[in-house]
Parts: sequence; structure tokens; C-alpha cells
Amino acid sequence: MEKLDFSIQDANTLTKKDSYVTLQAGKGKDHKSIHFNAIGFSYIEGLIWDKHREYGNSSKTKISSPDWTRILEGFEISSKELSEFKSGDDIKEILKFEIFSPPHPLDNILEQTTELKKILNDFFPSTHLNEKFDLIYSLLVLEHIIDPLNFDTLLLEINCNIKEINKETIKKQFLNDLENRIQSAKEIFNNNIENILKDALEYRNLK
Repeated sequence: MEKLDFSIQDANTLTKKDSYVTLQAGKGKDHKSIHFNAIGFSYIEGLIWDKHREYGNSSKTKISSPDWTRILEGFEISSKELSEFKSGDDIKEILKFEIFSPPHPLDNILEQTTELKKILNDFFPSTHLNEKFDLIYSLLVLEHIIDPLNFDTLLLEINCNIKEINKETIKKQFLNDLENRIQSAKEIFNNNIENILKDALEYRNLK
């Protein structure tokens, strides 16, 4: 079973090829950004989505202070449930992955619930965080340039966003999801063009 990392990452050791999540206050000028391992962080994304339904639609998400307060309250509830977790309990329900699909297998977390609590207890449920981080940006650096769109995600978007479901409204939702991902991919590409150039040249030299 894969050993998961739920600790805060040292920014000095991260590279452009690492997958990590950055929590950034405002524009990041006045406060230090905080980084988490992307895979470890993914196991609390259902809890974030449960309180902030816009989460997960793009690689960068702006979360307001009131929504962040609600997310922290959800973290606290989940942390208590994890403390009482025993074999046979529904981890999917505790982590709110009934609708929001987990990006990594939940079986990996069953024997590491104590470690998972660290990301909820050691950092998030603090008034210091809520006061310092008025606006939270989550940037997930993945191997994907464009976020994947599968049928489950499309059906979820249809269920959440469309009042009258028909062919035209479904098509409109699909095209909207597609356009959002294209715009996000363009932003990610433009932000990383120097790194892409550097890696491409290094790759060429290896040939």
C-alpha cells in the first residue's frame, strides 16, 4: 500500500516537476504560501467540494473567507469521525466522496486515517489561518495540462447546474466545461512556457 504524505512541504525543495498544492493568501505578496503534497491533499478535496461546490472546476480556485470558514467546520466534523474510524466504516461518506469522485483509490487511506488527520488537525482548524488567509487560492500542479472531463463529472455538472435537462442544455453545459478547461490549460501553459522550453531542450540533448 502506498505511503501517503500529508505534511507541509518545504518550498525550497520543490521542483516544477513535483505535484503539489499551494494555498496562497491574496496575491501572495504579504504572506508566505504553504505547500502540500498533491496526492495527500487530494483526500480532503471531497470535504472542500462539499462546502464550496465551485471547487475542482479548474486548476486555480478562489475561496472566500465565509466559504473557508464553512470548510473548516466540515474539517472539524470529519476529523472527529476519523478519530472514531474502524474497519467497515464508510470512508467515502466521512470524506464526502459520494458525489465528488476521489482522484486516487480510497483503499490507500484506510490504514492511514491517523496520518490524514494531521492535515486537518495540525494546520487547518486554526483561527490564525482564517485571519491570515482572507482569500485562499488552490493551485494543483499535475501532469495534466488540461483537466480531464469524464462522464461522471459531466453528469455531476448537469445535476448541479441545469434546472431543465434536455439536449440543448446538456450540450451548453458540456461546451461550457470544455471552454473552462481550455482557458485553464492556456493559463497553465503560458505560466510554464519557460520550464517547457528548458525541459524540451534538455530532452533534445539527451537524444
